[in-house]
Amino acid sequence: MVEQAQGGKLPIQTVVDRITLWFVPAVMAVAALTVLVWLLFGPAPMLSHAPLAHPAPAG
Repeated sequence: MVEQAQGGKLPIQTVVDRITLWFVPAVMAVAALTVLVWLLFGPAPMLSHAPLAHPAPAG
């Protein structure tokens, strides 16, 4: 009985698998796009400002 329960999949697991199949790659793609946009259009120097994620001080 225990082996049968461990080997089976709950119905919600199938739904979660289907959602994560698309959700995780979509989030990763948005993150990669954000990095590319920051590198292209962010304030100079882009890489040193990137971890801070706030505008450079005026003056």
